[in-house]
Amino acid sequence: MTTDELELLAILSEERAEATLDVLRARFAVSQVASPQLVILRVRPEQMEQVQAMEGVEQVFAGEIPPEMLDRLDSTETLFAKAWASRQQAETKSRAGDGLDWDTEGFEPPDRSPGDWNE
Repeated sequence: MTTDELELLAILSEERAEATLDVLRARFAVSQVASPQLVILRVRPEQMEQVQAMEGVEQVFAGEIPPEMLDRLDSTETLFAKAWASRQQAETKSRAGDGLDWDTEGFEPPDRSPGDWNE
C-alpha cells in the first residue's frame, strides 16, 4: 500500500454481495475477502465516496467500526473486522535505516549466525 492510499473495510449487502465484489475488483484493489460480505480494499482518498455510493455497498470504514455494525456480523467476521480496525489505529513504526540496503554508509551489516560460516 502506498502512502497516498487508504485501506477500507467494506460491508456488502447480502443480496448483492457477489455482483458487488466483482465490480469492486474491476475498479479497485481488493486486498482481502473475509467473507462474501466483508472485504478490504485500497483506494485513493478521493475514491472513498465512490465506493460508499456503489449499489450493494452498505457501509465503508477507514478506521473504527461502530458496535452496532459489528453486531450484524457473525463471529468470524467480527474477529476479522476488529483485527483490521486495531491495525488501522496502530502507530506506524519508524526504524532508522528501514528500507535501506544492509551496507548503507553509517549502518552495520547484520551479524551472521554461527552456523552460517563455512570455514
